[in-house]
Amino acid sequence: SPDLVDGPRNCALRDLAGGWEAGVACLADIGFSERCAWVWLHNARNTREHCLQECLQAMQQGLPNNMPDGSLNPCLQCDEDESGSVFLAVAGRTRRNSGLQSGITRGDEEIADVSHDYWRACVPSEALSASKAKKKKKKKKKK
Repeated sequence: SPDLVDGPRNCALRDLAGGWEAGVACLADIGFSERCAWVWLHNARNTREHCLQECLQAMQQGLPNNMPDGSLNPCLQCDEDESGSVFLAVAGRTRRNSGLQSGITRGDEEIADVSHDYWRACVPSEALSASKAKKKKKKKKKK
């Protein structure tokens, strides 16, 4: 699954060491547009201001994104609590409300059911059929 945790975290460290331009350039290198890079870097700076201790400890301890009980590690939880609402207000989209999985495990009820059909032209018909069957099975489970 796409990893939008480690890459941006490394870019936030570049911002800390090399300044704003270094952080934005790092985010651009991993595929962010300039505007998205600005939003993510502001988010990272806010998280650093409010969650530095939790995040340094999580990195030092090598904590996974999700703890054994399924909760977020203390750094990610602090980020969500301190920066999440501002990020959503400014960016307008999150991975969850866009239906995108990430390196952070979330419950199915937290991920929007959004169909991203632009890839269909590139997928062999057997894989497409398997994907449709999986979606039908998932919908039956919800009922």
